[in-house]
Amino acid sequence: MDRRILVIVLCLAMARAYAQPPDYGARFKTEIEAIGQPAPDDFAAQYPPSGLEAIDYDPTSAAFFKELNLEPPEAAEGETPRPDLRLSQQELATFRRIGFVVSERLGRDSFTGLLYRVYSADLPLFVSGDAVLHAWHQSFNETFAQLELVVLAPRLEAVLTRMQGAVPEVWSAYGKGALGQSVQDADYLLAVALSLFHGKPVAPQLDQTERVRATLEQCKSEKTCNFPLFGYDRRVDFAALKVRGRYERYPKLRGYFQAMVWLKLAGLRLTEDPNADRELATALVLAELLDRSGQTHAWKRFEHILTHLVGPTDGLSLLQAHSLVHEGAALNVAAARTKLLEGSLGIEQIPSYLPNIDLTASAPRRPRMFFFTGARFTLGSWALSQTVFERVVWDQHKVMRRIPSSLDVAFGVLANDATVPELVRRLKEVEVPFRDGLNYHHSLMAVRRTIDAITEQDWNGCMPMQWLSVLRALSGPADPRAPQSMRTRAWALRSVTTQLGSWSELRHDI
Repeated sequence: MDRRILVIVLCLAMARAYAQPPDYGARFKTEIEAIGQPAPDDFAAQYPPSGLEAIDYDPTSAAFFKELNLEPPEAAEGETPRPDLRLSQQELATFRRIGFVVSERLGRDSFTGLLYRVYSADLPLFVSGDAVLHAWHQSFNETFAQLELVVLAPRLEAVLTRMQGAVPEVWSAYGKGALGQSVQDADYLLAVALSLFHGKPVAPQLDQTERVRATLEQCKSEKTCNFPLFGYDRRVDFAALKVRGRYERYPKLRGYFQAMVWLKLAGLRLTEDPNADRELATALVLAELLDRSGQTHAWKRFEHILTHLVGPTDGLSLLQAHSLVHEGAALNVAAARTKLLEGSLGIEQIPSYLPNIDLTASAPRRPRMFFFTGARFTLGSWALSQTVFERVVWDQHKVMRRIPSSLDVAFGVLANDATVPELVRRLKEVEVPFRDGLNYHHSLMAVRRTIDAITEQDWNGCMPMQWLSVLRALSGPADPRAPQSMRTRAWALRSVTTQLGSWSELRHDI
């Protein structure tokens, strides 16, 4: 094992992770009731952007500025021409007004290429937060890939294989009774996952080869369609199985990626569903298979690593189902349902589907789901889900806002008030249909207050939360000792692009 990977695994083993995300929905409900329905201008008044409109000196009078902005000399024969990094007249006017300028005209495809271009021209080099955060993203993404190659993929294969090997034993014990269909469902789910992992069909233990074959054919289509899962047609996004991101660079991880996506797509609906008892029973059978396969400890380590790197399961996890079985519910669906409904266990905070959409102002239902693995809670996704249909209610009607905005994340999650003037403009004017001109700002304010109340312990609960915490720090008030250019509103907006760029990389990595 790579020494770097070994160190990371040891650190993760010693770290604390939460098994279930805090119930942000309860806090959000309290905040939305307290906020009411403020006018857009009232929203703007509560979160006024700070900062200077302009600087009060001429930055072009600085020492060496003229030399910095000179036309580059002609290159001698055989020499590489010095890049022309002079500012245009429009850029120069912006520079004089706010003390800095971001030039897309002089940009490059990578930080490395751009930094080298400036350095090789013997010009002063400013290493921005964007560059540092991009380097962090690249390191995190590559380290994650190595962990998947060395630790996670082999462990997933071993657990799935041994659980499938325990199917005949569980079938002998429960196949003739009420749980028979659920044992078949568990066998089916495992066979499809293993087939995707290996890139070729893996036979199920029970007589349902055609069911597995039909599913694998649909997986190859990479299309969204209605497909029979667990006794009824369900809208399934098989397009999610298309290999992307770092998994394109590592052929050995393509099967791992598709198996993980399948285990998310095949989530079991424990409520709000005509076959909820059958699906809850399947979750219990999978927990029993985990126990009989002797892989419980191995799966705990797998989940511990993923929880730190990505976040906790958004729903009932396999380990939580295992706990249900061993806390008196056994393989008794009625007893398990009673224990499940006693608290918030299994409630999805980020809806993976819309159950029986109700256009009235009744509170959106919060279905309970089971995921073998794959479905993880991420704070940004939760925040966006609160700012679109069917979560937004105004004047006792659900608002048909279908498209969220990255500015919702910048304000609600990353606490950057510099976005408020643009958010208010979009509330009053329609630039993008189904995004603008709709009253949703009260929900956005409730998201902001909910996230502002997160404890330090929860900010340290997993790597993505720590990442977001770092990005939120960029929204803090400017240091009065900082140069005027770094205390302007324009600089605060530049920080928004830094934050959203890094947030996009976070979403890409996990």
